[in-house]
Amino acid sequence: MSHFIEDTQVAIELPALEQHYQGHPILLIAEGGDNNVSEFVERGFRSYEVRARDWNAVAFGARWEVMTRIVERAADCEGGMLVLSGQRRTLPEAYIRRWRSVVNAPATLADLERAGITITAKLTVDTSGLTSQHQQQVLADLVQTMRKETCWQGERPTITFDLRVPEQVEGLRTSYGVATSLWGEHAHFRVFTVKGSRGAVVRREKAVA
Repeated sequence: MSHFIEDTQVAIELPALEQHYQGHPILLIAEGGDNNVSEFVERGFRSYEVRARDWNAVAFGARWEVMTRIVERAADCEGGMLVLSGQRRTLPEAYIRRWRSVVNAPATLADLERAGITITAKLTVDTSGLTSQHQQQVLADLVQTMRKETCWQGERPTITFDLRVPEQVEGLRTSYGVATSLWGEHAHFRVFTVKGSRGAVVRREKAVA
């Protein structure tokens, strides 16, 4: 039976406005792939067939929001559709524990950069499908705030967020919630694109005492 193997889990603590009541937003990313999908990699002068793996975003939001998403994903472990690397079967409780330990020790964007992992955050909205004045006004306010980072293609604005800037992270936090609840199918939900080498290791830089 086909199932997804999750190899590596990483939590990133993004910069936040100091006064935000929910603290720093967290972005969860993971590397993994299906057990029956392979690719060839070159090592030296030989080619080897290995399981294909990619980096993807898993959850974004406050700590309680990302852990809620992890609990939802853990249901796939119960049916055998999701396992942690090295395990034939992963219990939902074990999956949640793994991610909780990761969230409790988040990395930074600088840590990811040293590991060769890059993340871009973009939100695209099809304005032709926004019928209510409230929907249109919320988008207009966001575009006005992020006008320098907005690119229009017809009736589709694409907003690019700089995850190093607290004000833009806050705009992303707000629009991400609005996209899922207000704009619905008219918003492009693949907000995060994660690129990194196979098996990249993220090491947290120790704080200097």
